Amino acid sequence: MSQPAGFTALVPIKPRAQCKTRLARQLSAAERRGLARSMLDHVIATLRQVPRIHSIVVLSAERDTVPADIEVLAEQGNDLNSSLAGAMAELRDRGVDRVLVLPADLARVGPGDIERLLDVAVDKGVAIAPSDDDEGTNGIALSSALAFRFAFGPDSFRRHLKEIARHGARPHVVRSAGLGFDLDTVADLDQCIGAAGDSPPTNIDNQWEALG
Repeated sequence: MSQPAGFTALVPIKPRAQCKTRLARQLSAAERRGLARSMLDHVIATLRQVPRIHSIVVLSAERDTVPADIEVLAEQGNDLNSSLAGAMAELRDRGVDRVLVLPADLARVGPGDIERLLDVAVDKGVAIAPSDDDEGTNGIALSSALAFRFAFGPDSFRRHLKEIARHGARPHVVRSAGLGFDLDTVADLDQCIGAAGDSPPTNIDNQWEALG
């Protein structure tokens, strides 16, 4: 039986002290660090359950609590997008063919969400998952050979669709509850608690309940 086409998952995350600053009025610095770590742990644990994910690389300026068996690749640019470009170039040089870029704050993502995104990418070439509001980008699966100009930030979903079209490809959009939900605000935290999901991150739920 042949092995499914493999991807390297590239998970960017800021230094934990810089994560979730929009929650600074509600959470202490230690609480925000803990929340960021819990979400990253959940994303890594979910990726480990996906057969098409053959390796996981965290893109960050620090290892912090990332498990020892997960590679941490140092940021190579002045911002997220240039760092992603550098990471893609390094992975390509290593012979990595397919890459999934997945944010570290997908508190409700499950293995099935990721599998659907990768299935579309294998079949169509490039697959993209928007945030629930269709403004952000919560996942891109693509070939490392594609000279893709990442545009994370405001209105990134629309800008990434244009970038896909620039390469002459048709955008293939994958929507799911787990990929659409990213955790940035207190309202997001409230929504996360008790929400049904593909693979509920109980460590995140328990942490937020403890803060309450």
